[in-house]
Amino acid sequence: MTGAAIQLDRRTVLRRRIRLLVTVTITYNVIEAIVAITAGTIASSVALLGFGLDSMIEVSSAAAVAWQFAGPDPQRREGAALRVIAGSFFALAAYGVDVSEIWLINSPQPNHYVDITDFFELKVRADEAHVSQVGHRGSMAASLRERIAPNTTAAGLPAGRLAEAFQVVVNR
Repeated sequence: MTGAAIQLDRRTVLRRRIRLLVTVTITYNVIEAIVAITAGTIASSVALLGFGLDSMIEVSSAAAVAWQFAGPDPQRREGAALRVIAGSFFALAAYGVDVSEIWLINSPQPNHYVDITDFFELKVRADEAHVSQVGHRGSMAASLRERIAPNTTAAGLPAGRLAEAFQVVVNR
């Protein structure tokens, strides 16, 4: 086999790998986008909607790469693919500019409180999943209860309820 034939075989193998990787990426991100945008719409969550839109950006980027490598000369298509990817990120940035308010947790100047009593155990389990970051704290439930106790009082909630404090910054 000549050097040129080996190069051609190698390119064929690499193009197949690229197509497989792009297919997996697009499939995963389409599912992720559908779930995030649906959940964000139901919960009226800008964060989830932004996450879903970010997934769509990743889909358009992967589609641009797929298009680039679908032609006989991927290097000729590289500039156009990069412009599509850049345009997608600018579209996401434009969405972020339209956010009307930002909620900051653990702010020194909270102005809004949310009763989390009904979701406290779920929050503890979610935090405990990050053992590499919080494992040194001992009991996550006790640590969280201690941290949010002043919030509950400041929110004017009855005894036994739990609240998280936020500083809501209006962005308009």
